[in-house]
Amino acid sequence: MYSLYLKRFPWPEPCRVPVLGANNAALLPGGKLGVGNSDFKELAASRFSLVDKSMLIAELCDVGDKVTLVLRPRRFGKMTNLSMLRLFFERIDGESKHEHELRRALFGGMKIAKERPDVMMNEFGKYPVVFLSLKDVTGKTWNDMSRLMRTTISQIYNEHTYLREHLNINEKAKFDHIVNEDSSQSFEFALRELMVFLARYHQQKCIVLIDEYDAPISSVYHNGYYEDAMHFLRPMLSSLLKFFGKGRV
Repeated sequence: MYSLYLKRFPWPEPCRVPVLGANNAALLPGGKLGVGNSDFKELAASRFSLVDKSMLIAELCDVGDKVTLVLRPRRFGKMTNLSMLRLFFERIDGESKHEHELRRALFGGMKIAKERPDVMMNEFGKYPVVFLSLKDVTGKTWNDMSRLMRTTISQIYNEHTYLREHLNINEKAKFDHIVNEDSSQSFEFALRELMVFLARYHQQKCIVLIDEYDAPISSVYHNGYYEDAMHFLRPMLSSLLKFFGKGRV
């Protein structure tokens, strides 16, 4: 019996073309399985077998909703899909033309490129993106969770340090407090402020992708510090939704 982790498939190296379709998904066979790997870029670039769900990109563009909630069972590829959306939409500061084209080429054999070249032309690499994973933002106490939340938000700010030189004095001070995880500062509205900075710098709408948004809520419910946590989580998430509602995403 062949190990999915260690050995290649017993058949020859397949062509990188869709062989199985179901609605808007298709299988792109590769030489190996990316078991436990949710990084779309790595899966596509290293020729892992991959379910092509790239038409999700076109669907989101066509629907045009300001906020979209995607509900699927565990192990259904939600994280991989978010990774794909980020790779497609993100405008990367300092990215060279060569790097940009290499990134675009990862979608070259997929349905989005073949069936919706208009989306590839008009939407690829267009938007600043904030990617927030709350998967590991849990804890037995509110102090534990708040520390992890500060670290998570700080890491997101560190992905966009190029913004700092374009901020005014007060904004730079706030930016530095977040990067340094200053516990005396309020973090509830830090992501909303980052979106303002991004939209202003790029002169373009901002996309926020949130993975496992309910993980902290589940943790606080089971560990008995619901009220403390919701004083933070409610304004943080609400401020993002209100930001979207004003048409500034």
